[in-house]
Amino acid sequence: MRQTKKKKSGVILIVLVVAILAAIAGIAWYLYNKNNAQEEAAGHYIEQKVEKIEYTDIAKAKAGDTVAFGKYDDEKIAWKVLEKKDNELILLSDHCIAKHAYHDKNKAVTWETCALRKWLNEFFYQKTFSDKEKAQIIKTKVVNEDNDAFDTYETLNRVFPISFSWDMRSET
Repeated sequence: MRQTKKKKSGVILIVLVVAILAAIAGIAWYLYNKNNAQEEAAGHYIEQKVEKIEYTDIAKAKAGDTVAFGKYDDEKIAWKVLEKKDNELILLSDHCIAKHAYHDKNKAVTWETCALRKWLNEFFYQKTFSDKEKAQIIKTKVVNEDNDAFDTYETLNRVFPISFSWDMRSET
């Protein structure tokens, strides 16, 4: 009787070890394939996007056109022309260029003092645009609407994210 219990407990232990190893291998295989699929999909998306885009010469661009302006990580950046007034264009990137947090500390800050504004107007601006392109980028007055925490104020920016209020204004 004792040998049967030892054999059963030994078999159960072996089965548990094999099941745990199989589960670990399965999780590792899943994560490996998931990461590779995301990397391939991201690269494939960029390749397709670049191949299919028909760029308009920026000097002739009008609202709705796509223009190439600047490079990030050696890839041309496709921009949609949202608005054209006189010779000034408002551009919105056709796809996500980079990820950056609004601020680097967990505290309430305004657009004027946040880390994202500094990154866009310093690092991104310097890295992305040639000297010729930089000469074409004007500082734009951005009105930061009041909210529960802050009053309305203005900032001058070369690069900035589109705001909800601008987006709503452009729809009318």
